[in-house]
Amino acid sequence: MIEQYMTITITQKMYGWSKYGGARQGYVKEELDTWYCQACGSLQIQLLPSYMIPMNDMDREYGRVCTTCKARSNLKRLKYLGQLLNLMR
Repeated sequence: MIEQYMTITITQKMYGWSKYGGARQGYVKEELDTWYCQACGSLQIQLLPSYMIPMNDMDREYGRVCTTCKARSNLKRLKYLGQLLNLMR
């Protein structure tokens, strides 16, 4: 009975193209014309550049920030999104 269930290895969960299993569950990615900065929350249009800043020292997850927030993090020499959020508050 147990052999009937499909098992997924840890490496497939960690390194699959869809981190949270969207491909296996049939989710469709929607392309939007706007996005929000994860540090300041400002609405940005798709044509403006976005920058990825690591969430923590593991370098596996990144936050998407706008040009202004990226400049602030470079000016203050911040490495992680949490440090940038503390500065924004």
